[in-house]
Amino acid sequence: MVPRPRPEVEAVDLCAHGGVRPAELRSHGVDPDSVLDFSSNTNPLGPPFDPAELLAASVERYPDPSAEELRYALARVHSVTPEHVFAGNGAAELIRLLAIAYLAPGDRALVLEPTFGEYALSCRLMGATVVACRAAAERGFAPDVGEVLALIGRHRPRLVFVCQPNNPTGHYLDRNEVSAILEAAPGLVVLDEAYVNFVEDAWPSTSLLPAGNLVILRSMTKDCALAGLRLGYVLAAPEVVRALARAAPPWNVNALAQRAGVLALKNAGYLERSRRLVREALGLLREGLETLGLRPLPSRANFFLVEVGDGRGFREALLRRGILVRDCASFGLPSYVRLAARPVEECRRLLAAVAGVLRGGAASPVR
Repeated sequence: MVPRPRPEVEAVDLCAHGGVRPAELRSHGVDPDSVLDFSSNTNPLGPPFDPAELLAASVERYPDPSAEELRYALARVHSVTPEHVFAGNGAAELIRLLAIAYLAPGDRALVLEPTFGEYALSCRLMGATVVACRAAAERGFAPDVGEVLALIGRHRPRLVFVCQPNNPTGHYLDRNEVSAILEAAPGLVVLDEAYVNFVEDAWPSTSLLPAGNLVILRSMTKDCALAGLRLGYVLAAPEVVRALARAAPPWNVNALAQRAGVLALKNAGYLERSRRLVREALGLLREGLETLGLRPLPSRANFFLVEVGDGRGFREALLRRGILVRDCASFGLPSYVRLAARPVEECRRLLAAVAGVLRGGAASPVR
């Protein structure tokens, strides 16, 4: 007889994510290699180096278990010591490791929603109770920081998860709002800045690291279009870095990913060029969608939400045209889809496809 897993494992549902799923595309008669993917919020410029340069990494030896060269490079970029940096196999692994290191059955974690589903899933896997603070559509999905502070005071969470800018809404908290949350929190505040390098005039969250209970989460997967390699890192107090190192599996960042991270950090000007492309692409998409009668929501990130009535049906209709978007039912937003910035010519093809979908009645403008 096969033993049953822990009740916490049985109770959770896997998160839905964006990105290409080849089996699904083939079932729609779509070539996975030719689909236009607007569902993944990665850098539209592609990696900031020639992939052939990765071949300098040794694959016959174990990777550096502490990713020292990458950590030292990241420390220089952020003006911290290497003891404040921990590298991981993408942001998703780092979220799991934070839950493993800091949560036990009966603990509480606060999650600002709607947001990335891995926060709640990781907490529930450890038997913790998830307290949600859900932003309302009527507020443009801006969190009510007063409500956040009240929930912190009431529940005393060991972890608070803040996606900054938020996925999927693109809302971006100011420094005073984050400072207030940090001051109120009895445990760690995880500021997930996976998309912050696409924000124009972002404020420096590293200035709040002296508070001691701030964990900044970054994703080079998103910044540098490394989704196939998986690479992220944490900036935090050395005590937090040591706890994550204890919780992590050995050699958690492979040699190719470590090499990619070091190469990416050497490309001066890459992120600024990325922001210019994102600004141009999203401007084109917003103008085109508004002309078609749709209403994209404001966003500080490299993506935005747009209400279409039936998000799943809208996604299916576009998929039949070889275009993939993210329906937002898993965020609790079934009438919305999320669109990420892509090269301008791809954006024009998306707009033409949306026009065809609207003419065909698969979705209707939301007034």
